[in-house]
Amino acid sequence: MLAPGYPYRKEIVWISGIMEFAIGLGIIALNQLSNLEPWMAWYGVGIILFCAAVFPINVHAALKHIPLGGHEGGLRYLYVRTPVQLMLIVWTWYFFICWP
Repeated sequence: MLAPGYPYRKEIVWISGIMEFAIGLGIIALNQLSNLEPWMAWYGVGIILFCAAVFPINVHAALKHIPLGGHEGGLRYLYVRTPVQLMLIVWTWYFFICWP
């Protein structure tokens, strides 16, 4: 999905996948452990920054019709992905930063 000019493309993909997994585990931990509550806002900011960082990669993949995970749909993929990505960012902002 990364543009050809990126160095260490395979490593970046692995790191982003590990980060997504860690984000999921962190959400579970924050939900289960009340002593982590002071960290919720910082964690939310991290999730929002991650979503913002990977979004241009999704745009590139959709525009180049890279056949992975629905991206081969091109602009149709972006018409769905963009509102979903924005909804996830707003959801994270509300539940991790505003609500606690």
